[in-house]
Amino acid sequence: MELVHFTLDGYKRFAEPCSIHLGGKLVAVVGPNEAGKTSLLHGLLHINNRSFFVRDGASQEITRNKNLEDKCVVAEFIFAVDDKDLSQLAQYALEVDRVRWFTVCKTVAGEFFYKIDDYPKRDLTLRHNLASQLKEVVDSVEIASTDGKSLSTKNSSVISILSIISQYS
Repeated sequence: MELVHFTLDGYKRFAEPCSIHLGGKLVAVVGPNEAGKTSLLHGLLHINNRSFFVRDGASQEITRNKNLEDKCVVAEFIFAVDDKDLSQLAQYALEVDRVRWFTVCKTVAGEFFYKIDDYPKRDLTLRHNLASQLKEVVDSVEIASTDGKSLSTKNSSVISILSIISQYS
């Protein structure tokens, strides 16, 4: 699994939800002093830490003046699931073969809960209509050759195809 998205809410300097996308080849965390760069990294460590978030004292982790109940989610970790990960997720989902996202949430009290999301269900009607129209255009288009003879083509009619595609953009 690959950690692709991470959100903190009510953790140290992050009084409001703060998300970072980690799915790129390079992730840079840049900011002035006291902006929360180290807090972000400490928040990431909570994925492997079963303890609760510290509410007060010198090591306080919950944002000051923010009253969070024990069941409030402070950290959310979203993983992209590969085929090789599916067997490990069998304990969490009935239809493991459709799993795309595995989300781990950690509450103020240090409890974890998990969410499983499958691949998005898309309405493919527009895509099928477009494919049918493209096939009709390609089947019906004739292009004149350089010697004046007409050539029937099944694989080129860029202008007609682009005009149909532009209807769906």
